[in-house]
Amino acid sequence: MKRSGSFQYPFSARLEIEGYGMGYAQGVMKANATVILQLKEEGELTTDDCRKALNIVGFEGWSCEDVKDFITGKNEKELDKRIKEEKSDRWIGLCKEGVEYIEAKLKGYEDLQDKIIHMTNEMNLFEKSVIYPETAYGSAIAIARGIRNRVYGRYTTKGLVELLGMDETDITNIIKSIQSIDFDIYGQAFSEDKLRDKYLYVTSVRIKEVSVCIAELIYRIVIYNADIDVVKCVSDLLAFDDDYKGEILELVNELLREHIRRMNKVIKTTGYPVEAILQMMDYPALNQEEYKKRIASITEILERL
Repeated sequence: MKRSGSFQYPFSARLEIEGYGMGYAQGVMKANATVILQLKEEGELTTDDCRKALNIVGFEGWSCEDVKDFITGKNEKELDKRIKEEKSDRWIGLCKEGVEYIEAKLKGYEDLQDKIIHMTNEMNLFEKSVIYPETAYGSAIAIARGIRNRVYGRYTTKGLVELLGMDETDITNIIKSIQSIDFDIYGQAFSEDKLRDKYLYVTSVRIKEVSVCIAELIYRIVIYNADIDVVKCVSDLLAFDDDYKGEILELVNELLREHIRRMNKVIKTTGYPVEAILQMMDYPALNQEEYKKRIASITEILERL
C-alpha cells in the first residue's frame, strides 16, 4: 500500500488539466446559451434581452445563428477556435474555474490516499505476524519478506541462489508468487487496463491509486478480522466526493475479486499452504478453513458497498 507522495504532473498531464478547464468553460457557456435561446423562442425574452443575456454569458458580438451553431456543433472547429481566440472575461473565468475544480478534486484523492495509509497504521493492519521457527516453510517466508521489503534489492536471482543456498526454481517461484498477489504491483497494471481511455490521465492516476489502497484496506480488515464496519468505513472515506465514487467502488470490487482469484491460483500451483502464502505477504497465518470463512465475507461486503 503506497502513500500518495507529491505527484508532479508531466507536461502532457498539465495540458490535460488546462484542456479540462476549457471543456468545462464550453460546457457551461453552451448550457447558458441553450437556456437563453429557448426562452427567446418561447417569447419569454425579447430580441434585445436575448442579445444582452448572450453578451453576459460570453457571446458578445456573436450572432444568434453562430450561437446556435456553437450549441449544436455545426462549424465546430471554426467556432471553437473563435471562442478561444476572443478570450472573453467570461471564458477566461470559466476556464480558471474548471482548472481549480479538477485540481481540487485530484488533491482530495491524494489526501484520501494518505488518510487510508494512516488509518491502516492506526488499526495495526500492517503488523507483521510472527514466523514460528518450527514451520517447514519458515525459510521461504523469511526470504519472501526479505524480497518484498527490498532487503535483497542489490541481488539478482542468481545472486540470491548463491547467497541463500536455495534452488533457483524455488526462489523464482517465491518471487513470481509474491509479485502476482502484491496489490501495489499487479493492482496498478490491472487498474490501468480497466481505466484506459476513460478519463484524463491525471484523474485515472488518482482513481487507480485510491482504488488499490481501498481494496487492500478491505482485504487487510477482513484477514486481520478487525472489528470494523467495512461498508461504513469505505462510505465515510468516499463521502467527500460523489463524482467518481461509483467508478472507484466498481474498480475496488474487480480488484478484490481478482486478488482472491490470484491467491487461489498461487495456493494451488506453488505447493505452499495458505498459511505460508499469507505470511509471505506479512498477513496473519490462517489455515485453509479460516481463510475461506474470511474471504467469503468479502463477497458479502462487496454486495453492500
